[in-house]
Amino acid sequence: MTTRRIVLCADDFGQNAAISAGIEALAASGRISATSCMTASPHWPEAARRIAGHRGRIDLGLHFTLDAGPDDMGYRAGSLLRQIAAAYLRRLRSPDVESMIERQIDRFERYIGAMPDFVDGHQHVHQLPVVRDALLAVYERRLRRHGSYIRTTARISAPAPARIKSLVIRSLGAPALRRRLDAAGIPHNADFGGIYSFDAADYPALMRAWLERIDDGGLIMCHPGLGPADPMDPISASRASEYRYLASDRFITDCADLGVQLSRGRELGWMA
Repeated sequence: MTTRRIVLCADDFGQNAAISAGIEALAASGRISATSCMTASPHWPEAARRIAGHRGRIDLGLHFTLDAGPDDMGYRAGSLLRQIAAAYLRRLRSPDVESMIERQIDRFERYIGAMPDFVDGHQHVHQLPVVRDALLAVYERRLRRHGSYIRTTARISAPAPARIKSLVIRSLGAPALRRRLDAAGIPHNADFGGIYSFDAADYPALMRAWLERIDDGGLIMCHPGLGPADPMDPISASRASEYRYLASDRFITDCADLGVQLSRGRELGWMA
């Protein structure tokens, strides 16, 4: 069996204490190979002290957001639908978005002591019009020399229950971002998985389907977290389900059976 090397990235590190604790536990046990950090969160300074010790063992990236940050984070765009509308109607100003991304990078560097290994946007906002322009401008100023990679959803491996949502996410600027990354020689993942509706789905079956389909050099996102349920987090129940599976022996067995090896971006040639 040919081994396929993939990045398994836990999103939303720093959003709250339960999420951060779950992700840190998975990092410590070798069950993930990357985590994407919400440095705009008020929980970030404390969370950063916990995850900094894993730098070098997993990729630590910036999960930038257009909203829900401290006052000094700059632009707030409101709900995801409003963000999408503002981007496509060109109501966002690239300099404002650039400033917001820069400030979140600054908070990453301040608490981790290094630049992010990669960058992506919360709810995939980094692929939207205007936002992708701002990100690429910041990349050239701040991240190019560090060899950071950028996540893309231009090619998605999706089992049947997730295909519609996957197509919607891809349609919101992913091909345009991928073309820009290729033209600029910016490293990125070859394939993407992990999209589903965060309902009562059988997460172990979904993950096995992603592991079966993902190409070598692909990236699967996940959203694990510990309890108790957070009324402010609409997907906290799904986070607990994801954590239980990823922490289980079944996950290790599934990876072995399907010839999947968790890897870092540097091992896949994405980073300098």
